[in-house]
Formats: sequence, structure tokens, C-alpha cells
Amino acid sequence: MGGVGFDNSRRWRPERCQENVWLTPEWLLQRVRHAFGGTIDLDPCTIPSNPCAARQFITAPDDGLMLPWNGTVWCNPPFSAAALAKWVDKAYFEAGRHCRVLLLLPSRPETSYGQRALRTADAVVFLSERVAFEGMTRDTAVPCTLFAYGVDIDAFADVGVSMQRHNRDAA
Repeated sequence: MGGVGFDNSRRWRPERCQENVWLTPEWLLQRVRHAFGGTIDLDPCTIPSNPCAARQFITAPDDGLMLPWNGTVWCNPPFSAAALAKWVDKAYFEAGRHCRVLLLLPSRPETSYGQRALRTADAVVFLSERVAFEGMTRDTAVPCTLFAYGVDIDAFADVGVSMQRHNRDAA
């Protein structure tokens, strides 16, 4: 499972997060699993311990941007501004191939990746609280938005404000 789509070593990282690994908290993963009917089929950008317990997973050296996705896909990509637009494009592309994708991104609607995600997702959930990723403290929590491609977002009704696109062809 090799690829050359994105060089993980070239990501900018703040001092507090040198490896750019922001593991999804369990409270959010529970809702993701519920939205997918209980199981995550693929996590295309995780670590070898597979903390979200996906049936299949892809780690950074294998490059989830270069490999095909299948089934229900949970994607919490590295929060590198240079790469986020690529993850949005990949989610949209794979959703067009009949995957169901939930993509977690930093809440930055003014950026190119934010605009692209808002234009392409079927639904959006603006999370009400900042996300304290595993290993982070509350003061380092990050505002995030969840973008859904072919996924019912009812499981997130209690954690944010949602918007649904009525015509995907408008993207």
C-alpha cells in the first residue's frame, strides 16, 4: 500500500504537536459509528494501533490519498493547511464512487479547503464545542466541522448545528 500523494514529513507542526497526530475522542467516534450503523469500514489516515477500530485502516506511510476507499469511511486527516484541500477532494471523489464519508476538519470556512468542503458535502455539522483530541487539554481544543458525504447526520444533532444540501449537483 504505497503512494506518493503527500509527504507526511513536510507538514508544518506547532511545537505542542510535532507528529501532527490528533486522535479522535471517543465521544465523537461513538456518534460516527452510530451514523454508519455500528461499524467504520475504513480510516484512511490513522496510526498503526487503529484507535477508531476500523475494519481496515491506512497509515501515513501508505498514504490514504493515493489508495481507493470503500464502504463507510471516517477521515480525521492531519490538520495541515497545505493538505486539507486534498483530503476534501478525495472525500468528494470517493463519495462519488459510492462510499459514505464523514470528514472532520478544522472550522475555517474562509480557507480554500473550507470553501471546497462547504460546496461539496451533502451535509455539514458545526460542532458546538471545541474538540479536545486524545492527549490534549481543554485549553488546546480545536473548533471543528464535520462534513458528510452520503451519510445521515442525525447522530450529531446533540453536538452541533447542522445544514443539509438538497441538491448535490449544485456543487
